[in-house]
Amino acid sequence: HPLRIARYRLPALLVATVLLLATGLLLARFQAGLVELLSLLAFVPVIMGLGGAIGAQTSTVAVRRLVSGRYADGDRGVGAFVLGQAGVGAILGAGCALLLGALAALLERSPLFGLVVGLALFLALTVAAVLGALLPPLLRRLGVDPVVASGPLLGAATDISGILIYFGLATWLAGHLAGGGR
Repeated sequence: HPLRIARYRLPALLVATVLLLATGLLLARFQAGLVELLSLLAFVPVIMGLGGAIGAQTSTVAVRRLVSGRYADGDRGVGAFVLGQAGVGAILGAGCALLLGALAALLERSPLFGLVVGLALFLALTVAAVLGALLPPLLRRLGVDPVVASGPLLGAATDISGILIYFGLATWLAGHLAGGGR
Protein backbone atom coordinates (compact mmCIF):
# COMPACT_ATOMS: atom_id res chain seq x y z
CA HIS A 1 0.00 0.00 0.00
CA PRO A 2 2.68 2.66 0.86
CA LEU A 3 4.79 1.51 -2.10
CA ARG A 4 1.84 1.88 -4.48
CA ILE A 5 1.12 5.39 -3.16
CA ALA A 6 4.78 6.35 -3.45
CA ARG A 7 4.91 5.11 -7.06
CA TYR A 8 1.83 7.20 -7.84
CA ARG A 9 3.39 10.36 -6.39
CA LEU A 10 6.96 9.87 -7.65
CA PRO A 11 6.57 11.18 -11.24
CA ALA A 12 5.43 14.63 -10.11
CA LEU A 13 8.27 14.79 -7.60
CA LEU A 14 10.82 13.82 -10.26
CA VAL A 15 9.57 16.54 -12.60
CA ALA A 16 9.66 19.03 -9.72
CA THR A 17 13.24 17.97 -8.95
CA VAL A 18 14.32 18.77 -12.50
CA LEU A 19 12.52 22.12 -12.38
CA LEU A 20 14.09 23.01 -9.03
CA LEU A 21 17.53 22.17 -10.42
CA ALA A 22 16.70 24.63 -13.19
CA THR A 23 15.97 27.20 -10.48
CA GLY A 24 19.47 26.66 -9.10
CA LEU A 25 20.93 27.12 -12.57
CA LEU A 26 18.98 30.37 -12.95
CA LEU A 27 20.42 31.63 -9.67
CA ALA A 28 23.92 30.71 -10.81
CA ARG A 29 23.35 32.53 -14.10
CA PHE A 30 22.37 35.76 -12.33
CA GLN A 31 25.16 35.43 -9.74
CA ALA A 32 28.00 36.85 -11.83
CA GLY A 33 26.24 40.12 -12.58
CA LEU A 34 24.96 40.68 -9.06
CA VAL A 35 27.97 40.06 -6.85
CA GLU A 36 27.90 43.66 -5.66
CA LEU A 37 24.27 43.31 -4.55
CA LEU A 38 24.50 40.40 -2.15
CA SER A 39 21.85 42.07 0.01
CA LEU A 40 19.33 40.89 -2.59
CA LEU A 41 19.73 37.37 -1.25
CA ALA A 42 18.12 38.34 2.05
CA PHE A 43 14.77 38.76 0.28
CA VAL A 44 14.83 35.59 -1.84
CA PRO A 45 13.21 33.39 0.85
CA VAL A 46 10.37 35.87 1.31
CA ILE A 47 9.64 36.16 -2.40
CA MET A 48 9.83 32.41 -2.98
CA GLY A 49 8.01 31.52 0.23
CA LEU A 50 5.10 33.91 -0.24
CA GLY A 51 4.84 32.98 -3.92
CA GLY A 52 4.63 29.33 -2.95
CA ALA A 53 2.06 30.05 -0.24
CA ILE A 54 -0.25 32.07 -2.49
CA GLY A 55 0.15 29.55 -5.29
CA ALA A 56 -0.70 26.71 -2.90
CA GLN A 57 -3.76 28.53 -1.54
CA THR A 58 -5.04 29.19 -5.04
CA SER A 59 -4.25 25.68 -6.24
CA THR A 60 -6.15 24.19 -3.30
CA VAL A 61 -9.23 26.21 -4.22
CA ALA A 62 -8.84 25.21 -7.89
CA VAL A 63 -8.57 21.50 -7.02
CA ARG A 64 -11.63 21.81 -4.79
CA ARG A 65 -13.52 23.37 -7.71
CA LEU A 66 -12.43 20.54 -10.01
CA VAL A 67 -13.42 17.83 -7.56
CA SER A 68 -16.80 19.42 -6.85
CA GLY A 69 -17.55 19.96 -10.56
CA ARG A 70 -17.78 23.75 -10.22
CA TYR A 71 -16.24 24.29 -13.66
CA ALA A 72 -19.53 23.40 -15.30
CA ASP A 73 -19.10 25.89 -18.12
CA GLY A 74 -15.74 24.46 -19.18
CA ASP A 75 -12.90 26.71 -20.27
CA ARG A 76 -14.93 29.87 -19.70
CA GLY A 77 -15.36 28.91 -16.04
CA VAL A 78 -11.64 28.30 -15.72
CA GLY A 79 -10.87 31.63 -17.40
CA ALA A 80 -13.14 33.54 -15.04
CA PHE A 81 -11.59 31.77 -12.06
CA VAL A 82 -8.06 32.55 -13.25
CA LEU A 83 -8.89 36.23 -13.73
CA GLY A 84 -10.49 36.41 -10.31
CA GLN A 85 -7.51 34.75 -8.68
CA ALA A 86 -5.13 37.07 -10.54
CA GLY A 87 -6.99 39.93 -8.88
CA VAL A 88 -6.68 38.28 -5.47
CA GLY A 89 -2.96 37.71 -6.07
CA ALA A 90 -2.51 41.34 -7.13
CA ILE A 91 -4.28 42.64 -4.01
CA LEU A 92 -2.29 40.37 -1.70
CA GLY A 93 0.87 41.14 -3.66
CA ALA A 94 0.32 44.89 -3.35
CA GLY A 95 -0.14 44.71 0.40
CA CYS A 96 2.90 42.50 0.96
CA ALA A 97 4.96 44.50 -1.54
CA LEU A 98 4.31 47.78 0.25
CA LEU A 99 5.54 46.32 3.52
CA LEU A 100 8.55 44.45 2.16
CA GLY A 101 9.50 47.23 -0.26
CA ALA A 102 9.46 49.81 2.53
CA LEU A 103 11.54 47.54 4.76
CA ALA A 104 14.04 46.90 1.96
CA ALA A 105 14.31 50.62 1.23
CA LEU A 106 14.97 51.38 4.90
CA LEU A 107 17.49 48.57 5.37
CA GLU A 108 19.45 49.43 2.22
CA ARG A 109 18.88 53.19 2.43
CA SER A 110 17.77 53.10 -1.17
CA PRO A 111 14.24 53.81 -2.40
CA LEU A 112 15.18 52.22 -5.73
CA PHE A 113 16.21 49.00 -4.00
CA GLY A 114 12.91 48.99 -2.10
CA LEU A 115 11.01 49.59 -5.33
CA VAL A 116 12.66 46.61 -7.01
CA VAL A 117 12.02 44.31 -4.04
CA GLY A 118 8.41 45.48 -3.73
CA LEU A 119 7.68 45.31 -7.44
CA ALA A 120 9.26 41.86 -7.70
CA LEU A 121 7.12 40.62 -4.81
CA PHE A 122 3.95 42.11 -6.31
CA LEU A 123 4.62 40.47 -9.69
CA ALA A 124 5.74 37.16 -8.18
CA LEU A 125 2.58 36.87 -6.05
CA THR A 126 0.29 37.79 -8.92
CA VAL A 127 1.98 35.25 -11.20
CA ALA A 128 1.86 32.61 -8.43
CA ALA A 129 -1.91 33.09 -8.08
CA VAL A 130 -2.36 32.70 -11.83
CA LEU A 131 -0.18 29.58 -11.89
CA GLY A 132 -2.08 28.13 -8.94
CA ALA A 133 -5.38 28.71 -10.73
CA LEU A 134 -4.21 27.35 -14.10
CA LEU A 135 -2.18 24.31 -13.13
CA PRO A 136 -4.87 21.99 -11.68
CA PRO A 137 -7.29 22.26 -14.64
CA LEU A 138 -4.35 21.94 -17.05
CA LEU A 139 -3.11 18.81 -15.29
CA ARG A 140 -6.58 17.29 -15.36
CA ARG A 141 -6.84 18.05 -19.09
CA LEU A 142 -3.50 16.28 -19.60
CA GLY A 143 -4.77 13.24 -17.70
CA VAL A 144 -2.60 13.86 -14.63
CA ASP A 145 -4.16 13.79 -11.16
CA PRO A 146 -4.05 17.43 -9.98
CA VAL A 147 -4.35 16.36 -6.34
CA VAL A 148 -0.99 14.58 -6.56
CA ALA A 149 0.89 16.70 -9.09
CA SER A 150 -0.20 20.29 -8.36
CA GLY A 151 1.84 20.78 -5.18
CA PRO A 152 5.28 19.73 -6.39
CA LEU A 153 4.93 21.25 -9.86
CA LEU A 154 3.43 24.49 -8.60
CA GLY A 155 6.19 24.88 -6.01
CA ALA A 156 8.83 24.59 -8.71
CA ALA A 157 6.94 26.89 -11.09
CA THR A 158 6.48 29.64 -8.49
CA ASP A 159 10.14 29.38 -7.48
CA ILE A 160 11.30 29.70 -11.08
CA SER A 161 8.97 32.58 -11.91
CA GLY A 162 9.85 34.38 -8.66
CA ILE A 163 13.59 34.07 -9.33
CA LEU A 164 13.21 35.26 -12.92
CA ILE A 165 11.13 38.26 -11.86
CA TYR A 166 13.29 39.21 -8.88
CA PHE A 167 16.70 38.86 -10.44
CA GLY A 168 15.49 40.27 -13.75
CA LEU A 169 14.48 43.45 -11.93
CA ALA A 170 17.64 43.33 -9.83
CA THR A 171 19.75 43.15 -12.98
CA TRP A 172 18.01 46.29 -14.14
CA LEU A 173 18.73 47.84 -10.74
CA ALA A 174 22.41 46.93 -10.94
CA GLY A 175 22.64 48.59 -14.34
CA HIS A 176 20.93 51.68 -13.00
CA LEU A 177 23.19 51.85 -9.94
CA ALA A 178 26.28 51.37 -12.08
CA GLY A 179 25.17 54.47 -13.95
CA GLY A 180 25.08 56.47 -10.71
CA GLY A 181 21.37 56.17 -9.93
CA ARG A 182 21.70 55.48 -6.20
